Amino acid sequence: MGRALTLLLALYLFVPAARAADDFAVAVGDSVDYLATIPLALTLGGGEHEEHIGRTMADAYFVTFCSARILKYMINEDRPESPGATDGFPSGHAAIAFALAESASALDRDVRPYAYAWAAGVGWSRVKTDQHSGWQVAAGAALGYAIGHASARSDGGLFFGLLADDRPTKPGSHLMLRPTYDVDIDDPTALRVKVWEASW
Repeated sequence: MGRALTLLLALYLFVPAARAADDFAVAVGDSVDYLATIPLALTLGGGEHEEHIGRTMADAYFVTFCSARILKYMINEDRPESPGATDGFPSGHAAIAFALAESASALDRDVRPYAYAWAAGVGWSRVKTDQHSGWQVAAGAALGYAIGHASARSDGGLFFGLLADDRPTKPGSHLMLRPTYDVDIDDPTALRVKVWEASW
């Protein structure tokens, strides 16, 4: 599994180089937008371990995105390029990049150098293009790392774990996303959809 995920992340790391004709720094920063498809691809197209990594990355992405948005709204700090824009702190791109890097590499050490090289590149690009100051990028990176780490260590994820009605109780257990449904024999119109399944 490690080789497949490593190759996938390496591919995403070098894709921006193909867009270098325009502006390499902009391409690296924009790669966050398409790299966010990795969790979906892993969840839908991988084995059990890949699914677990994909769900963890999706959880880290969602929590980081929401947290960064809330902080931007509350703090109202300007951006270097646009002093009138009050969504500078923290850098959302850096936060998401480091959340994805940490959530993936915490579960598969093979991807660590590729994931963090990409995340560092995203942070560099945000400063290089004057979208954020170094402080805003550092804060975003710290936020993303903390959320990615916590998501990887939590049972079922920081957000997705809250949605689970059957929390595993055995040590080392984890929640698996296994959408299923069943129909009550006594009442065929009562369809129950089960999104989370405890697995250990």
